[in-house]
Amino acid sequence: MVPYFMSKTEKLLRKIQDNPKNVRFSEIETLLNTLGFETRSRGSHYTFKKGEKIIMVVKPHGGKKFTAMVDVKKILEYLKEEGYV
Repeated sequence: MVPYFMSKTEKLLRKIQDNPKNVRFSEIETLLNTLGFETRSRGSHYTFKKGEKIIMVVKPHGGKKFTAMVDVKKILEYLKEEGYV
């Protein structure tokens, strides 16, 4: 029996899926950059682009620690459509 080892990207994706309320922006940025997205920012608004797909995420500010649940759900929905999840 061969043990199954998860990559860092798989672990991060699993963590985000298991608890989408407590996702830091740096985790979203790491995940999307690892999957080949280019990052552009304008203030607190970040655009992640891969081919024709564009995902907008607002970086938490003003004392907030976690990325908005709406943005996390949008990312998870995209990843599901593309077969990552």
